[in-house]
Amino acid sequence: MLSTPNPARSLVRWVLSAAIAIHAVGLFVTVWGARQTHLGNFLFMVLEYPHGTAVTIEKYLVSVFLGLALVQLVRPSLFVLLPIAGYVLFEAWAGAYQGGYRYSELTVWAQTLRWITPLALAVLVAWPLSVWWEEALRARLASWVLRVGVATVFVVHGLECLWGYGAFADLIMASARGVLDIRIREAQALQIMQVIGVVDLLVAAAILIRPWRPVLLWAAFWGGITAVSRMTALGFGAWIEVALRASHVAAPLAILLLTAPPLQSTSLPSARATHLQRNQVSVQSSLSYSGHGAWSRVAFGHLGSALPSPGPGGARGTGARAHHPCP
Repeated sequence: MLSTPNPARSLVRWVLSAAIAIHAVGLFVTVWGARQTHLGNFLFMVLEYPHGTAVTIEKYLVSVFLGLALVQLVRPSLFVLLPIAGYVLFEAWAGAYQGGYRYSELTVWAQTLRWITPLALAVLVAWPLSVWWEEALRARLASWVLRVGVATVFVVHGLECLWGYGAFADLIMASARGVLDIRIREAQALQIMQVIGVVDLLVAAAILIRPWRPVLLWAAFWGGITAVSRMTALGFGAWIEVALRASHVAAPLAILLLTAPPLQSTSLPSARATHLQRNQVSVQSSLSYSGHGAWSRVAFGHLGSALPSPGPGGARGTGARAHHPCP
């Protein structure tokens, strides 16, 4: 059973919801900005819709997608989150189906967090699962869904680094030149990618084995760095690419909150109350003991004054025993 308090799980809900909404905004701007998408290419190239019709259909669909993403901020339910996940999953599948770029067959898995985040949120808080399942069970399942998603993304990106994915090398070289004013040759970038690939695979394994806090913090940090590298390499205009990867930061943070122990601040009042109760019992026992001792002294003091002084034979004399009230 997870011991995370309800406030932490409520924070998880908002972290995941915000990531979904940010991703939807990025995709909406992409489509309405007449940029190329996998879904648009699928409508035009595979289904052979006229270009104008394909663009209109995609604009309509992405508008509905954005509307659902905004609705889930207020009222997350299966009827809202499942279409969101389905839209993003189909977008990724369309890219894998059409191909045309290196490692296109891995697109669905490389973008796992984009479509699995709505599913994790559905498990965590969506009606009617929130009625059917206990909160602890839903939190545990949502944590595992996110852990599998994060691990999958790290495995795919790690393998792409080990295989020498040219797009990643370009990001490293351009970011180093634009941010640090350091010129890195392609061979050096590929060597750096070998290290990154090994680390990514180790992080994926660690997250599946046990959600260690340092590993999750690194996963969130690295997810943010790799997302922002689009802007550092391509300029501020690439903020859309960052928005599309919001779940790369949100998912590890959500796992961290779901698997963290209860906050100390929430346990202090109960611990202090227990301590005070123990002190109260101790004080009452002491007072009770003192009261019994005082009563005994008073009672036997009065009794002693009523008894005659022992004679020469001491208290064992027959006179003292005859006047003693007890047999």
